[in-house]
Amino acid sequence: MESTISVETLQHAWLLDLAVAPSLPMNRRLYLLLRQSILIGNIKIGAKLPATRQLAKALGIARNTVIYAFELLQAEGFLNGQTGDGTYVADVSFFTQQLSNQQAAVGHPQFSQRGMQIIGDTQLVPRIQSQTHAFIPGIPSVKDFPLDKWIKTLNQVVRRYEPDWMGYVREGGVAELKMALCQHLRLTRALNCEPEQIIVTAGTQQSLDLLIRSLTDHDDLAWIEDPGYNGARSAMRASGVFPCPVPVDEEGLYWEGESALPVPKLIYITPSHQYPLGSVMSLARRQALLQYAYQNNCWILEDDYDSEFRYAGPPLTALQGLDQQGRVIYMGTFSKVMFPGLQLGYLVAPKSLVSGLMKVQSRLYREGQYLVQAALAQFIDQGLFAAHIRRMKSIYAERQSLLKETLSNELKQEARWLGGSAGLHLVIALPNTVDDVALSQDLLRDHIIAPALSTYYTGEVRQKGLMLGYAAVTQEDMPLVVKLLAKHLSNYLDKVCS
Repeated sequence: MESTISVETLQHAWLLDLAVAPSLPMNRRLYLLLRQSILIGNIKIGAKLPATRQLAKALGIARNTVIYAFELLQAEGFLNGQTGDGTYVADVSFFTQQLSNQQAAVGHPQFSQRGMQIIGDTQLVPRIQSQTHAFIPGIPSVKDFPLDKWIKTLNQVVRRYEPDWMGYVREGGVAELKMALCQHLRLTRALNCEPEQIIVTAGTQQSLDLLIRSLTDHDDLAWIEDPGYNGARSAMRASGVFPCPVPVDEEGLYWEGESALPVPKLIYITPSHQYPLGSVMSLARRQALLQYAYQNNCWILEDDYDSEFRYAGPPLTALQGLDQQGRVIYMGTFSKVMFPGLQLGYLVAPKSLVSGLMKVQSRLYREGQYLVQAALAQFIDQGLFAAHIRRMKSIYAERQSLLKETLSNELKQEARWLGGSAGLHLVIALPNTVDDVALSQDLLRDHIIAPALSTYYTGEVRQKGLMLGYAAVTQEDMPLVVKLLAKHLSNYLDKVCS
């Protein structure tokens, strides 16, 4: 026996839908309302719908609006219209079964093993939890960025844009930016490079992906610092490369005492400011690593992610500047010195690799943002980039000092710090009996983001602690958030001492 959908039922659903989606056109809203009601079973298969004139009057809309919705649903197979007999819901059991299966699978997405490895324990942090940016590592102070000067530079470049910038260009980046970058890197990081060795990318993560895909095969092995940057580890796993953890001490990567370590294809390091511990690779260790890479035909990926912000003297010479055999590929980013949303990075490759890397880049990612690249070149050439770095070094040094001082005053126990000579974060070391993951989660409930140091290890966890990014925490916000941090820290430290 057929059932007929009452006008009152549709009228009630229509009024509820109006309150939820008031901006949609009437005909589209009615179509979506009926379609969804059929799919979820609120309107049963075989049910007869009211006449278009009757439904239009009940809903207070034009009859043509109802006719539009009915005709579209009929064209898609959701309704059957029978002349002189009315309009009925078609047999859409296939779609409703699909929806039921989909709902049953919630929480069990069909990701591949590779996808699940990349996801790992990554957490997506809601915007509301980062209002004070305490203490998100690696986030610069965008509030202090000279936005007015940047917009002015962009406008100047837009007025003289090159027509080629609107198409596909395969040059590894805008020539002006590569020239400006080359001069900057030679001066500040003592790099040994020419402009044609620079390839502009969409950030360090793309640089890593480009290099790993180009220089390794599936099941190859790469050394990675332990603890180290999880983004590098994920990029390796995504390409089927095994990330082999190598311990880090106060002089950086330490492999000489690890006799069982297999020879890698790649060696990923952060020698000027180890991430996350903050140590600096010694000259002796750098020389030994270069020699090892040359003898074993390895590529060294040098990630110089925040080297510009060194507070004790000028930035250190990059490892690439010491390389005489062409085994080091240097990677940099503008996310820390400009702002993350810019999504621009670069790499400096040995001349023998440049042509091939540009071809892989063109095939996998294309190039883009030529206007932004040209504006950045002008921003550097006009001295605005260097001036911004000098100003931010002063601001960040002050915020680091304020964090240390305020936390020391708030804590009953003495704080032990790791790093601090450079960069945008500090690590506060904790006793190994402290559950730093649980502590980090407790802080998150109070909208403080301080990742647990132990989550950066893949081998044996050798140090517990919290990562504290201070760069984007203003002097006004610092006392309040540090007081909250100290409260949680004291609770956990008291448990250890009791």
